[in-house]
Amino acid sequence: MFRRHFIAYLIRICKQQHCIALIGLLMFLIGSQNVSAQQQIAVDTHAIFQQSCLICHGPDGAYKESLLMEHNALIEEGSVVPGNPDASELYKRLITTETAKRMPLGQPQLPDQSINTIRNWILAGAPDWAVTSTTAGDFISPSEILNTIETHLMSLAPFDRAFARYFTMTHLYNAGESVGILQEYRKALYKLVNSLSWGVTVTNPHPIDPQGTIFYIDLRHYEWDRNDGWTKIEAEYPYHIAFDAPAQSVLKEQLRRLQGEMKADIPAIHVDWFVAQASLPPLYHDLLSLPLTDRELETRLEVDVPQNLLTAPGVRVWRAGTNNSGVSNNNRVIERHTSRYGAYWKSYDFAGSVGTQNIFTHPLSFTHDGGEVIFNLPNGLQAYYVTNASGFRLDDAPINIVSNPAASDPTVRNGLSCFGCHTEGMKTFEDEVRSVIESNATPAYDKAQALRLYVAQSEMDTLIQEDTDRYRGALEATGGAFGGIEPISRFHEVFQGPVDAAYAAAVVGLETEAFLEKIRENTGLQNIGLLVLDSPNGSMKRDAWTSNFRDILFALDFPQLVDKTPVVPQPERLPGAFVHIPDTNLRAAVAEELGKTPNAPITVEEMERLRELDVRDNRDIHDLTGLQFATNLGELILGHWGGRGNQVSDLSPIAGLTRLRLLFLHNNPISDISLLKDLNLTRLVLNGTLVSDLSPVRSLTKLTELVLDDTLVTDLSPVAGLINLEWIAFSDGEGKISDISPLAGLINLRRINTWGNLISDLSPLAGLTKLERVDICGADLSDLTPLAKLPNLEELYLAGNGISNVSSLTGLTGLTRLDLHSNDISGISALAGLTNLKWLRLDRNTISDVSSLANLINLTWLSVYRNNIADLSPLDGIRENLTTLLWHGNPVFPKGGPKIEGPWLWVVLPGTVGGRVENTDFLSEESGDEVTEVEIATHGATEGKSVGDAVWTSHRLPPSGVNNIEDMLNTVIRDGTIYGSISLHSPREKKTTMYVGGDRGVRVWLNGDLIYERFTEISFDNYTAFFPVTLKQGRNVLLVACHTVGNGFFGFEPGTEYTVANPGVSYTFSKTPIHLGDTFTLDIGAKDVFDLAGWQFDIAFDPTVLEAVNVSEGNFLKTGGATTFFQGGSINNTTGKIAGLNSARLSAQGVTGTGSLLQVNFKAKSGGETKLTLQNLQFGSVTGDSIPAGPHEITITV
Repeated sequence: MFRRHFIAYLIRICKQQHCIALIGLLMFLIGSQNVSAQQQIAVDTHAIFQQSCLICHGPDGAYKESLLMEHNALIEEGSVVPGNPDASELYKRLITTETAKRMPLGQPQLPDQSINTIRNWILAGAPDWAVTSTTAGDFISPSEILNTIETHLMSLAPFDRAFARYFTMTHLYNAGESVGILQEYRKALYKLVNSLSWGVTVTNPHPIDPQGTIFYIDLRHYEWDRNDGWTKIEAEYPYHIAFDAPAQSVLKEQLRRLQGEMKADIPAIHVDWFVAQASLPPLYHDLLSLPLTDRELETRLEVDVPQNLLTAPGVRVWRAGTNNSGVSNNNRVIERHTSRYGAYWKSYDFAGSVGTQNIFTHPLSFTHDGGEVIFNLPNGLQAYYVTNASGFRLDDAPINIVSNPAASDPTVRNGLSCFGCHTEGMKTFEDEVRSVIESNATPAYDKAQALRLYVAQSEMDTLIQEDTDRYRGALEATGGAFGGIEPISRFHEVFQGPVDAAYAAAVVGLETEAFLEKIRENTGLQNIGLLVLDSPNGSMKRDAWTSNFRDILFALDFPQLVDKTPVVPQPERLPGAFVHIPDTNLRAAVAEELGKTPNAPITVEEMERLRELDVRDNRDIHDLTGLQFATNLGELILGHWGGRGNQVSDLSPIAGLTRLRLLFLHNNPISDISLLKDLNLTRLVLNGTLVSDLSPVRSLTKLTELVLDDTLVTDLSPVAGLINLEWIAFSDGEGKISDISPLAGLINLRRINTWGNLISDLSPLAGLTKLERVDICGADLSDLTPLAKLPNLEELYLAGNGISNVSSLTGLTGLTRLDLHSNDISGISALAGLTNLKWLRLDRNTISDVSSLANLINLTWLSVYRNNIADLSPLDGIRENLTTLLWHGNPVFPKGGPKIEGPWLWVVLPGTVGGRVENTDFLSEESGDEVTEVEIATHGATEGKSVGDAVWTSHRLPPSGVNNIEDMLNTVIRDGTIYGSISLHSPREKKTTMYVGGDRGVRVWLNGDLIYERFTEISFDNYTAFFPVTLKQGRNVLLVACHTVGNGFFGFEPGTEYTVANPGVSYTFSKTPIHLGDTFTLDIGAKDVFDLAGWQFDIAFDPTVLEAVNVSEGNFLKTGGATTFFQGGSINNTTGKIAGLNSARLSAQGVTGTGSLLQVNFKAKSGGETKLTLQNLQFGSVTGDSIPAGPHEITITV
C-alpha cells in the first residue's frame, strides 16, 4: 500500500518540479501446477501409506488380513469414512495417545504434517489415488524415445556429446502412472543425481520431451566423467534393449549412432531402477568414489580428526553424547568438524554401554564399535559413509549396533537408509554428557578439555541450524521438499514390489494389450512364466522379471527360435559340451554379444558365430581364456582412444585366431605381443600398453594401421618390411624415438603422426610419395628439403620445431592445411604459390612481411598473431574470404586504451563449460530463469544478488598478466563461466572503438545488445580484437562473459571518456566494536550513483538483539541546497521493522557520487550476530530509470 501511494506522490511532486523520477515495481509470475488439489492430496496420502503403512498392511504385508491399505477396502470395511475423519478408525488410530493402539505400531507417531494430510484427504472425500490424473496421453514408442534423444544430442556441440547421458521414465508414463507420481519420481531423480555429485552446484537433469519423461545430464556437472561413473552404472543396469530383432534394424542403427556419438554402450537408464539401485552400494560408493577408509575420506575433505580433537575443540570440532539417539541401540557420540565444503559429522556407536563403552565415564577415551559419517558435498547436499571400529567402509551397519526400525528391512544400508532418515538434513539431539562432566568434581579425565569439546547445547544447536539451512537450500534447489515423504526411499520400496502387465509391457516398448497378445501366442514367453501377467491383477516378482529379462527380449525378438522348442528336462552337462570362460566379465560380454543371458551355457558352435567383440573402456576383463573357440572372430576391441582399457596381459588365447583383422589393445598392461606373429591383422593399436619390443610385428605384413602412442618402444626397425602400412603413429612426449629411417621403404604410407620425439632427419620420407598427411610436431627439424618430393601432401603440421627456412615447401601446391606455428620463421615467400591452402597457421614466429600471402584466395582461416607485422594491407584482397583472422600481438595491431579495472561485479558459475566459452545463457540456466543475460546487460547487476548458488561480488580486474581472471579470483576453476557487469557513465554520446581479449572465448553486451562473441581459444596477455561501439550519454551497462581460466581484457580506444560507476549501498557504523547496552548510529548511504532523484526501502532487524531508537535523513539528496520530501516511516520494535522510509529530491537535477541517505540510531539489547536487511529497496534516477544497488543485507555483531 505504501509503495503505491509513495510512487504516485513522487511522480506528482516531480511533475510540479519539472523533473521525472520513476521507481520501478517488481512483478513475479507464479506458474500453475498440473495436478489439482484433490488429486494431489490423494497422491500425498498414498505416499504416506507407502512409506509408513504398506510394510505391514500392503498386499504382501503380514497384517493385510486385519487391515489392507487398498482404497476400496479402507472405505468398504469402515476404516475410512469419507468426509468424516473423526469417525474414521484409521485416523483415530493415528492420533490416539495409547501407544499400544497407535499406528504405526511400535514406531514413533507420524509427523503432524503427515497426520494433517491424511485428515484433509478424508475431509476431501477420500479420493482414490489410483484414479487421479494419469498420463492418458498417446503411447510413446521406442522409436520416438530414440528420436527425441538423438535430436537433443545432435543439438549439442560435438565436443559435448561424449558427456551427454539420459534418464527415462517413459515406461512409467506408458504404464499409466499418474502425473503426481511422475512428478515425485522427478524429485527423487533430481535429489539422487545431485547427492551423487562432486560438482560445486546443484545441477538438475533437464527434461527434453514435451511429456517430461526423458532427462538429459552432462557427466561433467557431477564429475562422473572423472570416475567413469556412467560405465559403472552400465555394468549394473539389467534392462538395456539392443533392438536385435530383424524388424528393429532401423532402431539398432539409431542406437549405434547414439553409442558412437556418446561413446557409451547404454545411452539411457530407467529412472526407477536408478533411484532404487544407485542409492545403495556398490553404485552409491562408486559414483561418489568413496574410499575404503574414513581416513582417506577425511584427507579428501581436509579434515584432520586427531589434530582437531587435540588442538581445536570448540573451534574446528564440537561433540555431544546421548544414550537415546533413536538409531543406535546404546550410547552414541556425535562429533562435528569443519570441512572443505561445510560440515563433517562423525558418530561413534557402541554395541554395549559398560567399561570404556560408557561415554559418561569415558567421554574422551571411549571404545566404539562402529560409526557413521555425514558430510556436505560441494553443492550443499549430504553424503553418507558407514564404518566399522577401524574406520573401514561398510555397505551395511551391524544391526546389533544401529538399525532402522521404520523400514521393511531394519538394516541400516549406506545411502538409502540415510536418505530416509535425514529428510531435514542433520537431526537434532540433546547432549547428556556435558552436564555429567560439569557435575563431576574430580573426574579421571581432563575435565577442562572435555568441556571445551562437549560444548553447550545452544552452541551445538546453532551449528545444526547452520548445517540444516545449507542442506535445505541445496535440497530445495533440486525441487525437493524439506521434510515430509522422502522420495528416494519411497521409490526404492516401490521398485521392490511386483511387476504388473502394464509396467512389463512398457519396459519392453509395447502397449499392454499388444504385449499380452504376444504372451498368449509366444511359447517362449510362456515358458519364462509370463502367463501370470494375463490374469486379472496378475503380477510377477521383481527378481523373477529382472533375472529373466534377457530371455524375455530374446523370445520377443526371435519367436521362431523359441516357439517350437518344447520344455524338456535339462540334459546332464557333459565335459567339453560347453566353453569354459573363467573371467566372469568376459563371459558376460560374450553372452551379451550372442544375445544370451549372462549365466547361460555357451557352446563351441555359438562361439564360432562370434564375429566381433567390443569390450572397451574398463569392463575389468583380466583373462581371455575361452576366446580360442571364437575361430571366426574378425574384430576384438579391448580398449579405445580415451578409454581406460581392461586388465589383459596374456594374449595366448587369441594366438590362433587367424581370421582376426582388427585388434585394439589400448591401455591394457600388455608387454609381450610375440603371440600375435602368426595372425593376419590389418589394424593393430597398442597405445598405452607396456610394449617395448616390436619385433613380433615383422611378420604382420598385412598391417595397414599401426598405432604406438605412449608405449615403451624406442626402435622402429621391426616395421621396415610392412610394405602395406598406410598409417603409423608413435607420439610420445618423452622423446624416446629419434630415428625414422625404418620408414624409408614403406611406399604405401599415407599418414604419419608423431609428437614429442626428437626427430631431426626427414630424409627417410623423401621417397614416400603417397604421403597425404605428415604431422611431426615438437621435434628438432631444420631441413625440410625431403618434403619437397612429396607431391601428394595435403596436410602438413610442423609446429614447435626449430625451423627457419621454408623454401623447400614451394612446390607443395596440393597443401590445403599448413601449420608452422612456434618456429623461427621470418621469410614466407615460399608460400606464395600454395594457392590451395584453406587453413594456415604462422603465429609465434618472427614474420614481418605478409605480402606473399596476398594471392592465397582460398584461405578461410589464418593465424599470424605474435609476429613482427607492421603492415597488414597486403591481405586486403583476401580478407573478405577469411572467416577467421588472428593478428593481435603485432605492431600493426592497434594498442587500445587503458583496461577497465573496475571495480566490476562478478559472478562465477563453475561446472558450466568445458575448455571454452559457450553460446548458452548460463545466468538463466543457473538461476532457473529468474535472471537472464539480456536482463543484466540492460539493467546491470546488483552486489549481493544471487544467481542460483552464486552471488554477484565486487572485484577489480588486473590490467595485465597471463591469468588475470584467476589472479582476480585467487583460485583456479577449470570448468566455469564468469560474468562481469559494470556501469560506465559517459558525459556525452560517443562513437568509439572497444577492445577485448579472452583466452578461451569471450562474449560482450552493451546496453542490452550482444555486440561481440568468440568461442575459439586464443591465448594472449592483451587485447585480441576490436570493433565499433556507441556509448550513449549517461549510464552505459557493460556485461562480459569469459572462461574462468586464463585472461579477460576490456577497454576502449585511447581518449574515450567515461567514469566507472557501479552503484551500491554503503553501511557505516558510528562505533565498533558494538557492546551490549551501547547506542550506536548506522549510516546507510548510496555510493557511486549518477543522477539519483529518490529512494525507498524498509529495514528489517532482529528485535531480540537490536532496538531502533529513531531515524533521520542524510544530506546526500540535499546536495547543492536542494530540498527533499522525506518520510521517516514507522518503527516497530516488536516485529523488528522500520517501514515506509523514503525520500525524493525536489529538483530537476539528480545527485551524483557517494553520500548519506539515512541515519538510524540503535540500542544493542543482547549479544551475538544478527542480520539487518533493506527490504523493497529502490533507487530512482531523474530519467525515470531504476538504479540497481546492493548489497541489501549486512551482519551486525554485538
